[in-house]
Amino acid sequence: MLVKMIEGFTKVWGAPENWRPEDNGHCGGLPAKVTETSAGLMWESAWEPTPEELKLLNQGGSIHLFVGAYQHPVVAMNVQKLVENDGE
Repeated sequence: MLVKMIEGFTKVWGAPENWRPEDNGHCGGLPAKVTETSAGLMWESAWEPTPEELKLLNQGGSIHLFVGAYQHPVVAMNVQKLVENDGE
């Protein structure tokens, strides 16, 4: 999945403390914003499947969510329409 810029982002999350790229791999910035949901306030970010991932999804594949914690946090996933960049 590719990280996308999200309209109205208020924070760019970086690598967690003690992240070691040589052991854990690259960890780029994640633009995010706080959004009101039916479950309360949640951080929202935007992602885009690569062409290879989209092909797998169209063939019946699934999206897997990995959480770096031992206690499962509240999470949600959905699809939203494309927001065009107006050059700003």
